Amino acid sequence: MNPHFIFNCLSSIQQFIIEHDVDAASKYLGAFSRLIRLALHSSVDGKHSLQDEIDMLENYLGLERLRFGDRFSYQITKWNLI
Repeated sequence: MNPHFIFNCLSSIQQFIIEHDVDAASKYLGAFSRLIRLALHSSVDGKHSLQDEIDMLENYLGLERLRFGDRFSYQITKWNLI
């Protein structure tokens, strides 16, 4: 996990706290901790499934959505063939 990304996440949490937005800080911290857990789990195993990759991507994109609000949108399309 890129140290710059980790710093940005922690800075976002700090900003939510400064703005007294406890709900957003809590959601962001929860999503960030889930992403770290997934990343650590996959690094220990040395392997992970496509679903693990999708879960990590969804967590990452969710963090970006919380951080940037309506200025950030995305769509993930999963085909049943995979």
